Amino acid sequence: MYRSPLIRRTLAVLVVVLFALSAAHMPSSFPAAMAQTTTGTIAYVREDTGDEIRLIEPNGSNDRRLWAHGLADPHQVYGIYNMAWRPGASELAFASTHENWCSINYSDIFAVRANGTGYRRITQAPACGALTGYPTGTVRVPVKNVSFYGSSVTGFVYFQGAPSIQPISLAAGASTVVTFNNVADFGTEALQIAG
Repeated sequence: MYRSPLIRRTLAVLVVVLFALSAAHMPSSFPAAMAQTTTGTIAYVREDTGDEIRLIEPNGSNDRRLWAHGLADPHQVYGIYNMAWRPGASELAFASTHENWCSINYSDIFAVRANGTGYRRITQAPACGALTGYPTGTVRVPVKNVSFYGSSVTGFVYFQGAPSIQPISLAAGASTVVTFNNVADFGTEALQIAG
């Protein structure tokens, strides 16, 4: 069956968008995530905590830690899911919620080398720990509750580069200015956004 190049490109984009959307949304629970290299090494998330990536050989030997976020998580709100090896198995990408307190996203995509080094945040980079390497400033973000139903809103605002989120609570039609101190300045070439 003949399909024009436009239709083929549209279908390819649709598949990529659907994959990205499915990967970007947090599952209702953190199912066991696994990824296997072409040489056989398997990466998996430690099931009892959901916050540690481990490697193991197919025969069950050499079970070892690759990476863990190391944050206190008494209520197990952080989780790792959707892992995939880079071709050649030099790096593992994974989705996680462990930096949602310094990101506009609920979860982000991260990568770590096969030897456990080189941790980095891919979406909305840099990672939280890397923010201290930038010059800082103060940012004021105006926020208004424009609820269609006339109800109050309680939530959080984040400005990219800030060390943490800020809580807000606004009555219907009310507005405020949220101040973020010590915001990393990514320079004039970078667009920093609030969410």
